[in-house]
Amino acid sequence: MYLYGKSRQRLVPAHVESISGLGPAIAVGQNLLNRNPGSTLATASGLHPFLRLLYANFGVRNCLHCGNPLRIFTEDEIIEHLVSASRQGPVDLFTPLTSNAAGSHKTLLSILAETFGKEKLLIDGRHGTGNPSIP
Repeated sequence: MYLYGKSRQRLVPAHVESISGLGPAIAVGQNLLNRNPGSTLATASGLHPFLRLLYANFGVRNCLHCGNPLRIFTEDEIIEHLVSASRQGPVDLFTPLTSNAAGSHKTLLSILAETFGKEKLLIDGRHGTGNPSIP
């Protein structure tokens, strides 16, 4: 730390074993090059990417409908849950296989139909047995 004024002396850092009762603080420097009136403090100061990472990794998100905290599961936790649920009875699993992909998905659909059966497939809201896109 420096003292500004008549003398510029370097102060020796204090020996501190613990500090308590202090909340988090953010120091923001002024960016004179950014004159956008729509900028927030975070975007104008360049803190936005750091705050986004902070909230993405440590923020608690809640369900919009019920208010319960949301949790991100690992792949292993998802597999454990599916295996556990499948021991209790049949499990319906819905997943998008393609999204905004141009072209024919004839090969993919035929493999899925052979593996699981046409009656198990749901494509664009229609079951596979009456869907002409499944070969």
